[in-house]
Amino acid sequence: MYFGSLDGNVYAVSQAAGEEIWRFATDKPVFASPAVDERVVAIGGYDRAMHLLDAGSGRELWRFRTGNRIYGSAALTAESVIFASTDGYIYSVSRDNGIKHWDYRADDKVYSSPAVANGAVYAGSREGTMHAVNVTSGMPLDVRRRRHDLRDAHAGRRPGLLRDARWAYHRAGMMF
Repeated sequence: MYFGSLDGNVYAVSQAAGEEIWRFATDKPVFASPAVDERVVAIGGYDRAMHLLDAGSGRELWRFRTGNRIYGSAALTAESVIFASTDGYIYSVSRDNGIKHWDYRADDKVYSSPAVANGAVYAGSREGTMHAVNVTSGMPLDVRRRRHDLRDAHAGRRPGLLRDARWAYHRAGMMF
């Protein structure tokens, strides 16, 4: 089990015994949930960086700095780590070396976790826009936007994808 903490560490803990396996220090609080597969843990936080860690040892494989904090979780693809930052950008970074493939400028801060499906990346911004970009190029896609008032909804969640339906919450309580 992997998780970030307000103490600035990322932890790996055994599910069976609850014992710490490793910890990685970011030096700032970590609010995001990690994206995990059998090899890596991707996590960002208040230190304005996305970290890719070896899942077994916690050793940092690379670090990618952004212009502001990262609240949302990353999405892992075979080639990329895709994530957003409150600097207003959605990023695609190489899993192999941490080199940026592309970035896309949203209309405001992005607190949400991007979702990847059918060759597209979806993420909602604070201003209330659902952004959809091509997963390979980062170029914007033409999508329909529909707002639904959900005043009690929690902002910053990963967009949910169900067949062709796409939805996301944003801070103003609207759903797309």
